[in-house]
Amino acid sequence: MSSRSSSPGSGAATQPRGRPPAGPKSSAPSRAPRPAVSRRRFMALLASASAATLVAPARPLIGAARGVAAPKKPALSPRMLAEIEKQKKYVADTLKVIRGFSLPPGSDMAFEFRPLRPTRRK
Repeated sequence: MSSRSSSPGSGAATQPRGRPPAGPKSSAPSRAPRPAVSRRRFMALLASASAATLVAPARPLIGAARGVAAPKKPALSPRMLAEIEKQKKYVADTLKVIRGFSLPPGSDMAFEFRPLRPTRRK
């Protein structure tokens, strides 16, 4: 019995995971397989790229490289500025009320964090 087994009904042989299907050898030279990147290394690269994007967004850099000035944002109208200030005041007042509310000693917690167990994939 071979290491490759066919599943019932599919008619196709299943390959071991991570291996290319066996086929006729070609005369063209193939590239050497690159070593797999570990999950830890991948997450570190992802985190560093995200941090770099947050620190210096790419849009102004692209425009500066082409010699084009970044488009300026239109000035806000006085009505818009007044509305923004009014909403900031509403938020500040709401936070003042929430922070000023005192709970009686020994009261129940609002919520309790319970982490979920990871589910196994089949």
